Amino acid sequence: MKTEITLTLGEIAEHEIIKALRSVAAQFNAAGGSLRIVFVGERTEHIEVSFEAPLEWHHTLEEHIIEALRRDLASKIRSCRVTFPERKVFAAERKGESSEGGLLEFAALAVKERAIVCRNLTTGEPVTLRHSSTAEVVEGEVLSVVPNRAWTFKRTQFLSGEIKAHRIDVKALRLIPLKLFSRGMWEPDKEIRWDPDDPEADILQSIQAAGPRPLFEMENAIDDLCEVRSDSHPILRAIECHEGGDNRQARSILKELLAKDLRCLDAHCLLGMWLIEDTECEYTLRLAARHFETAIEIGNIALEEGFNCVLCSSYNGNRPYLECLKEYGIVLWRLGDFQKALSTLTGLLWLDPANHFRTSQVIDDLKSGRPWESSL
Repeated sequence: MKTEITLTLGEIAEHEIIKALRSVAAQFNAAGGSLRIVFVGERTEHIEVSFEAPLEWHHTLEEHIIEALRRDLASKIRSCRVTFPERKVFAAERKGESSEGGLLEFAALAVKERAIVCRNLTTGEPVTLRHSSTAEVVEGEVLSVVPNRAWTFKRTQFLSGEIKAHRIDVKALRLIPLKLFSRGMWEPDKEIRWDPDDPEADILQSIQAAGPRPLFEMENAIDDLCEVRSDSHPILRAIECHEGGDNRQARSILKELLAKDLRCLDAHCLLGMWLIEDTECEYTLRLAARHFETAIEIGNIALEEGFNCVLCSSYNGNRPYLECLKEYGIVLWRLGDFQKALSTLTGLLWLDPANHFRTSQVIDDLKSGRPWESSL
């Protein structure tokens, strides 16, 4: 099996080519199919050299060749084209990691334009999935992939393949639950102030009638990833970039955080909010809803079934989770899913009866049939 590499060079001496080729051959280190390199120079001479190259390098030979030759040939390389035989190389098959039907499952950590930084859910190893379209995937989703080619470049594992499905499945991610720190008891008689004319007075009355409840603060995963100084906090830097018009850098900062820890709820929330700001249509609303839903499900891991405690917004650790609930409720409202929106916002009010997000007013606007803009 031969792979043909064609390099178009400027005027260059034969001994320079041979010297550079020896350097390349030494780096490839003989493992895999035989390579036939054809150089095309201005003198129409052809110099052919054969040596071995690892199969996993076949998908990135352009980069390897140019990088290896650049030191010796400098700018004399005009172009590089690689043509190789059609052969599928599955790292997963070699390791026996394929699931039934040939599907592999990955956690999406950072979604880029043509690649997704992932974690293999079977082995836990990081891998970069190359794909022609990543627009419908959000960080934290589980991807079901039919693998095509696998290779390694500069110690990074790459995989190309077809994304057959993607879903929100937080249990499959096997994340460590965010911690809950006790903050005493929440006393409704001291905290709630309402009168019969207040919007949603019936809900506030029910909350007060439920009596005192345990008060908690949720762990903020970002605290373990960065220094607390305001000038170096990645969330603040991302917001500054966004407000300054550098949206690409702002998103890059957030995606780097999620690649380190998917439990950074602030990052999920901002990615969803900025998505809506950029383009308001049903498609972006549904995509933003998945950002918020993923964050909520990650936060829910920390809450026991039937959780009936309070997460006051006065504690900084609770705000990312509560903010996601609010944004998710409003997006559902905008998408016409009024019942689910009402359930989400009512749950938010029970968690944060202090009404920091004007939740009772939002619920009243929703029930009254007012436009969603009235709640902003």
